[in-house]
Amino acid sequence: MKIAAKISPQQILLLLILLISVVGLISGCKNEPPKNDDAVLAQKNFEPRKPTDPPLNVLATTGMIADAVRKVGGDSIKVNALMGPGLTLIYTNLTRAI
Repeated sequence: MKIAAKISPQQILLLLILLISVVGLISGCKNEPPKNDDAVLAQKNFEPRKPTDPPLNVLATTGMIADAVRKVGGDSIKVNALMGPGLTLIYTNLTRAI
């Protein structure tokens, strides 16, 4: 007794898509590290700041962000805020500069 299986065009298309997806996943999985990754190059060329270096200039948007940056940066940074302490964008009327 033979049973003939009829495969519809939709099933063929689904199998083809599945096969292409599996091949794509397998070929995309490599264990090689990136050769010219910017993060890797930055880590290799990183030099810590010296106490004699001038402070970094940092511009923050609000007073709250400026306070947090001052806490993290300490004496090695100089922080300026676009908006003074106690002001937020919610309570500020924005106007054109020119």
